Order: sequence, then C-alpha cells, then structure tokens
Amino acid sequence: MLHKMVVHKTRLEILAVLVFHLLLPPSCRALSQLIGASQPVVAMLGNDVILPCSLEPVADTADLMMEWTRPDLSPRFVFVRRSGQELVNKKNPSYEGRTSVFVDQLQHGNISLKLSKVKLSDEGRYRCFIPRWGVDAFVSVVVGSASSPLIRLSGIDASTGEVMLECEAAGWYPEPEVLWLDTEGNIVSAGPTETLRGPDGLYTDSSSVTVDNKHGNTFTCKLQENKTNQTRETQIHVSGDFFITQSNLSLYVSIILSGVLVVCILCLIFFAVWKCKQTKPEIKRNQPNELQPLSEGGRRRDQSVTDGKTQQIQRQQTTECVNSLNPWKKARLEKERRERAETELQEEKMVTEELRKEKTRGEEELRKLKEEKTMMKKHQEEDKLRREEELRKLNEEKMTMIKMLNTEV
Repeated sequence: MLHKMVVHKTRLEILAVLVFHLLLPPSCRALSQLIGASQPVVAMLGNDVILPCSLEPVADTADLMMEWTRPDLSPRFVFVRRSGQELVNKKNPSYEGRTSVFVDQLQHGNISLKLSKVKLSDEGRYRCFIPRWGVDAFVSVVVGSASSPLIRLSGIDASTGEVMLECEAAGWYPEPEVLWLDTEGNIVSAGPTETLRGPDGLYTDSSSVTVDNKHGNTFTCKLQENKTNQTRETQIHVSGDFFITQSNLSLYVSIILSGVLVVCILCLIFFAVWKCKQTKPEIKRNQPNELQPLSEGGRRRDQSVTDGKTQQIQRQQTTECVNSLNPWKKARLEKERRERAETELQEEKMVTEELRKEKTRGEEELRKLKEEKTMMKKHQEEDKLRREEELRKLNEEKMTMIKMLNTEV
C-alpha cells in the first residue's frame, strides 16, 4: 500500500513538472540552460573543491528545487534542496556534512556545489539538475594527491667512480611517472620503478639510478601525473669527491703519504743537527784548562789524559747524534715501552679481578653462615617452645591426678 502511494506521488510530481514546463513561455524554455565545467575539475585529497554550475540567462533559483547527483551511486543524491531547505535524508551517507551550496548566490543563478574534505571515492561524474525547468549540466571530478620526493645517496662504486642515488615519494594518486634529470635537464636512464599501494589507496614509488661525473654534479628526481597535472621535484648536489675511482684514490693517497714521510725525515734531520750544535760548547767547557804541570813530562801526561777525556765525550755525543738520527730505533723502544705498560696494566686488571671474585666469594659464604645461624636460632626457639608445651601438659596431668586422689580420699 505504501509503495503504491509513493509511486502515485512520484507520478503526480512528474506530471506537475511537465505541465509547468509546458506552461512556460517558449522563450524561457529555449534560453534557460545550466553551464557546468568543460574540463574535469581536479580536487586534491583532503582539500575543498567547487563544482561549477550556473543558470544562463541569470535567474533567481533560491526557491527552486535543485539536485546534485552521481548516477553511479545508490542512493544517487549528493545534495538536494527544496523550498529553501536541504533534504538531508535523501543524501548518500558518504557525503553527509560535506556538500553545500552558496545560498547568497542562488538569486544570481549560481548553484555551484562545494565539496569539503575530498576523498578518493569522490572521483566521478556529477549531474546538476533543476527539475522545474528540466535543465541539467554535468561536471567530472578527478581526485589527486601528491608530495615532494626524497633523495638519498645509497652507495658508491669506488672501482668505477659511480654513485647510486635513490628517490622515494609517498602519498600519490593516481600513480605518477618518475624521471631522473642531469645538470642540463636531460633524462638519465634509471632502473624500473617499484610501486606499492597502501590500504588508503595511495601509491608509494621508489626509483634508483647510477650516475657518474659525466652527468654533472646536480641531479633531479621528478614525479609527474598528467591526469591531475601535478608535478613535484627534488634536487641533490653530489660533490666531485664521490666520483673518484679507486686507482685515482690510491694515487692521491700515495702522494700524500710520501709528502708526509719526506717532511718528517727533514724535521728529524734538522732537529739532530741542531742538537749536535748545542752539545759542542759543552764539550769545550768540560775540557780541563786549570792544569799547572811542574815538568814537561807531567805536561804531556796531563795533555794525553785531557785528549782521552775529550775523545770519550766526543764519541758519546756522536753516539747521541746518531741515535737521534735513527727514528726507527726510538719508535721500536717506544713500542716496547708501551707493550710493557700494557702488559703490566693487564696483569693489574687480572689481580683486581681475582680480588673482586675472592671478595664476592667471601661475601657469599658470610651470607650463607648468617642464614645457617638464623635457621639454628629458629630451630632452638622451636625446641624451647616444644619443651615448654610438654612441661605444661605434664603439669596439667599432674594436677589432674592430684585432684583425682583428693576426690577418692
């Protein structure tokens, strides 16, 4: 019964619209039309978007019934307005609280729809319709999402002087195209793009490329999506030091080490010469010049003694100079000294560790002795209580027997 009433009411509404449309002047029916969007409207995920729809020629639509629908949905209504009020109960639940019109613009024939907090499911073809005049227009919505890519240096091949770069971009819809560009903007050949689609429907793309210094030092990872006309790019500058091959690197290291070694040897030589010059005045000061020989023979003996001491001091200073010119011997002695110090330190650590272990064992034994003493004390108290209890029972039995004897007497 209810179904028949609804069908009858719908037929009456359609008949009324047809009659009203037929009663309109031919000029109004012929000229009134709704103008939508000639190109798809791009709506970015999470943003608000306006679906354009206006009446031409301009007329007041504030009191007219208007509908925004999506034919592929059930229910198909996105927004319905009748007698100046929105009919919320007819709206598709997925659009609840997200669609509205500009009420102050209705008198100017503007019935554009504002769609808030765009979702991926909002993509589709929308119909703007005024039933009284039987005019409509269609607007296509394309939903997009984009983010800037991130570039990182993922590896270096020292044998060839090549650098591996990796680019990753998340949160894209539809799936974008990934391009690598060199310093001059030319496309660099890269490996296949890896694409993952998350549970939210968004794409994450990863791309890797291997470059050398022939491509320059600046590289660009560019993502583009033609359907929504979205483009994002990020640049990275790679220092020329990363493009050094292993052979060049070995050559540079050899040159640097050779230069350092030559400088060290020259410094040691200059230091040894300076030290030898500093010791010559000491030799002269150490020579005895206050001898007063009494005879020619004594003078010769004193002179021979002085010459012997002088030669001995010279030999000693020469040995010190030679030793100072031998850095390898000093390095060996220093190494032996360090090894002895490390050995002594290791032995000291071992002794300390043994003392610590001995202390730990002593503490553990002391703890066990304390526990045993506590247990013995506890047992002694229990024995004492037990003996007291037995003595009390014997006294009670004794008193009982005395009472029995007294009773008999």
